[in-house]
Amino acid sequence: MNLDPEIVKQLIQVFAAELDERLLAITEGLIALEKDETGAGRDRCIDSMFRSAHNIKGAARGVDARDIAEIAHALESLFSAMRREMAEVSARTINLCLFSVDCMREAMTAFELQKPSGFDLQTLLQQLNQWQITGEAEADAPLVAEGDKSEGNRGDANDAHGSTPDSIASGPRTPSGVSAVSCPESNGGAPAGDALKSTALGVHDADAVREGVVMTRVALHKLDLVSALAEDLLASKIEIEDHLSALQRLHHEAQSYANNWARLASMSPREFESVASAWEQSPVVMAVDAIGSLKLGIHSIYKQMCGSSSRLGLISSSLQDQVRTLRLVPLASLLRPLARSIRDIAQDLGKKVEYEVVGDEIEMDRPVLEGIKDPLMHLIRNAIDHGLETPVERLAKGKPEAGRISISVASTGNRILLTVRDDGAGISVAKITAAAVRKKLLVASEAEALTRREALELIFRPGFSSREMITNISGRGVGLDVVLSNLNSLKGSVQIETVEGEGTSFILGFPVSLSTDRGLMVRAGGAEFAIPSVSVVRVMEVDASELIDIEASQAIVIEGKAVPVRDLSAVLELAQGLSSLQQGRLPVVMLSNGWQSVALLVDEIVGERECVVKRLKAPLISIRNVIGGTLTGSGKVVIVLNPGDLVTSALRMDSGMRTRVQTQSRSTVAPHVLVVDDSITTRTLEKNILESQGFRVSIAVDGRLGWEALQKEKFDLVVTDVEMPVMNGFELAGRIKSSERYREIPVIVVTSLASEADRRRGVEVGADAYIVKGQFETKVLLDVINQLI
Repeated sequence: MNLDPEIVKQLIQVFAAELDERLLAITEGLIALEKDETGAGRDRCIDSMFRSAHNIKGAARGVDARDIAEIAHALESLFSAMRREMAEVSARTINLCLFSVDCMREAMTAFELQKPSGFDLQTLLQQLNQWQITGEAEADAPLVAEGDKSEGNRGDANDAHGSTPDSIASGPRTPSGVSAVSCPESNGGAPAGDALKSTALGVHDADAVREGVVMTRVALHKLDLVSALAEDLLASKIEIEDHLSALQRLHHEAQSYANNWARLASMSPREFESVASAWEQSPVVMAVDAIGSLKLGIHSIYKQMCGSSSRLGLISSSLQDQVRTLRLVPLASLLRPLARSIRDIAQDLGKKVEYEVVGDEIEMDRPVLEGIKDPLMHLIRNAIDHGLETPVERLAKGKPEAGRISISVASTGNRILLTVRDDGAGISVAKITAAAVRKKLLVASEAEALTRREALELIFRPGFSSREMITNISGRGVGLDVVLSNLNSLKGSVQIETVEGEGTSFILGFPVSLSTDRGLMVRAGGAEFAIPSVSVVRVMEVDASELIDIEASQAIVIEGKAVPVRDLSAVLELAQGLSSLQQGRLPVVMLSNGWQSVALLVDEIVGERECVVKRLKAPLISIRNVIGGTLTGSGKVVIVLNPGDLVTSALRMDSGMRTRVQTQSRSTVAPHVLVVDDSITTRTLEKNILESQGFRVSIAVDGRLGWEALQKEKFDLVVTDVEMPVMNGFELAGRIKSSERYREIPVIVVTSLASEADRRRGVEVGADAYIVKGQFETKVLLDVINQLI
C-alpha cells in the first residue's frame, strides 16, 4: 500500500526514537549479564533483551528498514539460544552483541540518509548465526579480519574534546567485518572512541537530518494538567467576554445620558423650563440618579474583573509552569547510556569499574541536559584513567578489585547538584602544583602561596595535565578546562572534594532551566542591564582610595588577592556614566569565569529580580557580551549580559578605563584647583576656603596668566572671575572648553554679573557652573566643586 510521504517520514521518526530506546535496553541487559552470567538475574536479562530485539525486528520491517530487521532477527535468535543455554555467555559474546547494537545505529543513520551502511552486513550476520549454532567462533578465529584493527581507527577521547560522539571515529566501519570487537577476551571490547561514538550519550547520528525535529516523550499526567488548565483558560475567556458585554451596556447607557444632557444644554432657558416642567423629577435629581446608576454598574464590573484577573493570572502562571515541564527530560536519558562507555573505556585501560546512579529520575530542561554531556564525559574519562587504580594496585591497597564510579543527583530549588564520585587514588595537591610549575602555568613562589582549594582548581587551567605520557584517553592537556568552560556557559559551577588514597568527588551545580533566572540589575553608561546572579561572586562599594595600580592598570584587593578593576561602560563600549562620580564610594560587581575574576565598576546597583531570559538566536547569537533580553514589569526590554564574555572582554582591555577611576581617585587625594581673580580679597577668600577642605590651590590674577598656568601644571578644576584685565573669565572659559587638551576640566564662574544675558553668555562659552557673588556662600561653592570633581 502506497502511503503519503509525510506519513512515512513521521513513521521513520517514531521508529528512530523507539530504536534508540530498545537498543539502550539491550545494552543495559548485556552489561548486567556480563556482571552476573549465572545468577538469578541472567534469565531476566536475556528475556528482556529477547523482547527488545523482537520488537525492533517487527518495527523495522514495518518501515522497511531491512538491514536493521535482519540484525535484530539474528540477535533475537542468539538470545533465544542463550536462554536455552545453547550459546555461551562470555566477554566475546557480549562484545559481538554490543557491536551488533552499534551496527543497528549505523544502519539507522544510513537508512535515513538513503546511503549504504559502513559495515559488512553479511559478515556480521554470519558471525551471529555461527555463534548461536556452535556457541563459539570457528576455531577461535578473531571476530573479523586482523587487518582492520589499525590504530588509526581507534578513537581518542581527548582529541574529541568531549564535544559530541560525532567528533570521534566514524563508528562501525570495515568492508570485511566487525573490527571494533576484535580483541582478546581478557581485555576485549570496542575502542573507547567507538564506544563514545555509538552509545556514550545516547545520541542518534541522524538527528541532524531530521529537519530540527526533536522528539520527547511526555507523561500523560502532564498533558492532562495542561489540558485542564487550557479548559480553565477558556472559562476565563468566557468571563472576560461577559464583562465586555456588561461594559458595552454601560457604555450605551452613558452615551444615552450624555446625548440627552447635551440636547438639554443646547436649549434656551425658556425651552428648558418648558421641557423640565413636564418631568416628574427635577433635572438635578435625575442627573444624580443617572450618575449613581453608572457608578454602581462600574463598581460591580470592577469587582468582577478583579476576580477574573486574579484567576486568569493564576491560570496563566500555572499553564506557563506546566508547559515548561513538558520540555523537561529525566537525567536518566543521559546517565543510563553512560554504562556502556564506562565499560568500554575501562576494558580499554585494563581496569574493572562498577557504575552506580542515584536520583536520575530528576528532570531538567533539554538544553541544560545537552550542555552537561561533555563535562560529564570528561570527568568520567578522567576518573577511570587518572583516578581509579588497576585491579592489581587496588588489591595491593586492600581495596576491591573493581573500582566504583557513582553519580548522585539532587535538586535544590531551581538548581541541580550532580556529584561524580570515584573511590580511586584521590588527587595529590603537591603533584598538581609541581605539574603547574613544570608547565609554566605559574612560578614556584605563586604555587607556595596557593591554598588547598586554589591548588585543586589548577586542574581546570587550559593546558594543565599531570600526565607525562599521551594516551588515547588522556594526557594531551585538553579536558577539564573544557568542563569549566561548558559549565560557565550553562551558568553552572564545579567544586572538588578529594582525599588521597580514598577518592575524589566533582560536584557540578547548574540550573534546571536556562529560560528563567535571577538577575542583578545594574546601570552603566546610562542604560540598565541584567547580569545572571549565579555568576556574581559579590556586590560591594569601595572607596576610590582603595584602588591600587598594577601593571598600568588598576585593581582592588579582595581576600588578599588583587582583582582587576574595569569600567563596565568601557567594556560594553558605551558612554561613561556619572552616577559613581557623584558618589563618595564606587559600586562594584565582582564576576568570575573559571579561575579568572574581574571587578566591574558600574554607575548604580539597581537590585535583583526574577528574569525570564529570551536567548538570542542566529545570527544575533554571535553578539559579544550578550546572552539575550528580558522584560521588566512595565514592558521595558533589558539586555541580559553574558558573564563569561564580560570577564574575557574586560581582561583583554587595555587601561583605557583608568581615566574615570583616576578622576575619582583625585577627588580623595588633594585635587588641584586654579583660582583666577584680579581681586586680592576674593581670591584669598576662595583660596582659604578650598585649602581648609584639603584642596591644593594655585592662583592667577587674570585670564592670560590663568591660561599659562594651565599649560604648566595639571589642574582638576578652575574657578574664575569674569571682569579681569588682559583676558576676562568668559574668554578663559571659552578657550579651555574649545581645547582638546583641557576641555574635560570643569570651570566654575564666580562673578557679580547677575543679569540673564551674562548667565547665558556663561552657558555659551561652556562654563560648568555660574555662581553670583551676591548670593555667594561657602557651602554653595564647595557643593558645586564636589559635584564637578
